[in-house]
Amino acid sequence: ENGMFGKLKQLVTPISLYQDSKEIFFGRIISVERDFYNHELVTVEGALSFLHDAVIRPFSVRFTGADAVRKYIIYILRQYNEQVVDEWKQIHVGRITVTDPNDYVYRWKDSYNDAYEVLMDHTIETSLGGYLSIRRANGRTYLDYTETAGETSDQVIQFGENLLDLNRFINAEHVFTVMLPLGKEGKNSKKITVAPVNGQKDYVESSEGIALFGRIWKIVEYPDITSAKALLTAAKRDIKSAFLESVSIDIKAVDLSLINPNIGGLRHGTIVRVISKPHGIDEYMLCRKV
Repeated sequence: ENGMFGKLKQLVTPISLYQDSKEIFFGRIISVERDFYNHELVTVEGALSFLHDAVIRPFSVRFTGADAVRKYIIYILRQYNEQVVDEWKQIHVGRITVTDPNDYVYRWKDSYNDAYEVLMDHTIETSLGGYLSIRRANGRTYLDYTETAGETSDQVIQFGENLLDLNRFINAEHVFTVMLPLGKEGKNSKKITVAPVNGQKDYVESSEGIALFGRIWKIVEYPDITSAKALLTAAKRDIKSAFLESVSIDIKAVDLSLINPNIGGLRHGTIVRVISKPHGIDEYMLCRKV
């Protein structure tokens, strides 16, 4: 019998998952179910979800300088940590590599929202893009906001070696392949376009996406971007991700790190190369779940 049977509590019991003495997951219990045979099934969620526990009141803030994005993250996390006093739920500012091209961040909310919703709305779902992720070090929890996802694993998932099964899914519901980006409104009351720095074309397109779905247009607004050059950079990045995010692959593979510790493992948040010539795939992909 497990000594923790009946002692695990929802929301107040922190959970760590280790693989070969390395902590690969940290979170909390959200449900405990007990069946007819008194077996307990415990469901957990990751530490990023802790941000749902704090309320951010309506606000309007401006930050300037090369570290403007970092200042904003600090502003939100300070409010979160003041409301969530348990030490194990504290989240500290980690690696912030995303910067604003104008060194200027203006953010506001005219309603009450939890810290998770505010951060998502004002970071990865804006023209800044990037990735929010949790990192653990020395028993502390850090929030990283980076331009790229986690580390690239040196392990390759390859047909004929460790690839067992593969399913490719395409969700065309929100796909667009041609984007007309609009920036901040200028002095003439017209919004900035990319035309001045894009051969007078006010749009960008994805040749890969067009080959797969045809030409599907969408207007995307970037109210924080004040220059055509910065707008073009953001649009080129996002038109590519709009196509890639419509395609996902479920893979069954043998994690070779389990038999060779010198090979990087397949972990959530890492970038992994997938090669399967019969399926026409040779791409580096973000591991979204394991």
